[in-house]
Order: sequence, then structure tokens, then C-alpha cells
Amino acid sequence: MRCWIAIAAMWIGLASPLHADQIYEWVDERGVIHYTDDRELVPEPFRASMRASEASPASAPRVIERRVPAAPALDEPIGGMSEAQWRAESERLDALIAQLAPEAKRCENDHVSQDPGDGSRTRKAELAEAEACAKTRAGLTNARAERDAFRENAHRAGVPPGWVRER
Repeated sequence: MRCWIAIAAMWIGLASPLHADQIYEWVDERGVIHYTDDRELVPEPFRASMRASEASPASAPRVIERRVPAAPALDEPIGGMSEAQWRAESERLDALIAQLAPEAKRCENDHVSQDPGDGSRTRKAELAEAEACAKTRAGLTNARAERDAFRENAHRAGVPPGWVRER
């Protein structure tokens, strides 16, 4: 029995290497991450920036690619708009909401606090104010919907998060 254990241990020892191989990782100009166990497969321009790590040959693949989207160039438009245009539109929508939200809140508070029978306002004035408040609330609802659609479009277009501010 001990003989079989010794033979099995020797067989396992021969099957496994005495040292671990290197796995090399590098990122090309398109942002694609590459892995290989052969340093000669790493293109010369990327050898200075490659990383090496220890790995066993059994688990080391020959070459693997994983695509990582490269960040767009600063002057490259995304979704037909430049960075400045994305930022400006985001700020415009945020400013519009910031302007309409307090006005809508004031309308809501005035509506709750007023007694309809106090006689201080005419029916015509009440209707005009109610109409103005309804327009303000509708404008706020539309601005929020436009902002949400804008952010969704930015996300789908791949706009970097810093270009479209989210409060």
C-alpha cells in the first residue's frame, strides 16, 4: 500500500511544475485588456506598462481578451453633443427645476392655508392664481420628466457620469 502512495505522490510531483509561470497583462490603445503566458506575445509598445503575476500553467490561458470601454477623448462628441453641451443642458434643466420647485411648493402651501370663505379674494383672482399654480406644477412635472429622459439618453449614449450632474 505504501508503494502505491509513493508512486501516486511521485506521479503528482512530475505532473506539477517546479515553478509557476508568469501571466502578463497589458492594455492596448483601445482599452482592451490582454493576458498571456508568453512575454513575446506582448507587443513591444506595451511591454513597459504590462504587469506580471505568478500563475500555474494548468490555469494559465494562452491569450485572453476582455473589452473595457475606453474613455472618450475630451474633444470627441458623444451622442452628437460635446462635453460642454452635455454639461450646459444638464445645468439648464437643474436650474429650471430649482426655479419651479419653490414656486410649486408655495402654491401648494397657499392652497392648503387659505380658507375659501374668508372673502379676501375675488373668485376671479382665485381662479387666476389656481391656473398659474397649475401651470407651475405642470411645468415642474415636465421639467423633471425632461431631465430624467435627458439623463437616460446620456447613460445610453455612454456619457461619462461627471458630464451630467445628478443631484
